[in-house]
Amino acid sequence: MSRMRTSYFVAGILAAGMSACDIADPFRVLSDDRAVERVVVTPDTVTAAIRDTIELAAKPIGAGDREITEAVIVWSSGDPSLARSLGEGRFVVVARGTAEVFATTRGRRGSARIVVP
Repeated sequence: MSRMRTSYFVAGILAAGMSACDIADPFRVLSDDRAVERVVVTPDTVTAAIRDTIELAAKPIGAGDREITEAVIVWSSGDPSLARSLGEGRFVVVARGTAEVFATTRGRRGSARIVVP
């Protein structure tokens, strides 16, 4: 019977941690005040020319619309043949078209659009 109680206890701990885990260490449970609910990328749309370097900013937002300041942002491009990530919110435009770019942290992702006419 003690095994059954232990199983329920472990399952409860795991379920509690699933909603707010650290991507770098998925077994470390974050407190609710550090959990990211959404990521806001600004500006949300940029019109650029080939060879331009674009700089974007990302703001992770937690409960109560509070900014989460210690979150690590990972930047990526949905189409590297149009816009390549240089890291830290910078992208270089390499071709015409529209590329969606992403800022990801703690399991949440925000996006912006780079348009090259």
